[in-house]
Amino acid sequence: MTPISPTILTTGLALVLSTGMALADDKPEMTIDPAIDVNGDDLYSFVELSNLFPEFLADTFTIVDTNGDGLLDLTEVRIGTNGGLMPVMTE
Repeated sequence: MTPISPTILTTGLALVLSTGMALADDKPEMTIDPAIDVNGDDLYSFVELSNLFPEFLADTFTIVDTNGDGLLDLTEVRIGTNGGLMPVMTE
């Protein structure tokens, strides 16, 4: 995999924060899906997401992972989904 350029990362992060953060509370019913979170830690790893959504790219995961811990918490999932960077999780 080609490393993501700092410019793309910065632009993507700005997009996520500017669009997604404003909309983060639009879906208060959104919860961590146990069908995705197979280890039950209330976080999504790239492996967990890519198992169900193979089109979800590592570079996109890196952009949505705003705290850089390698996992997505519910706030990051809301921001990524509302910002159009993540697949919409439907029941």
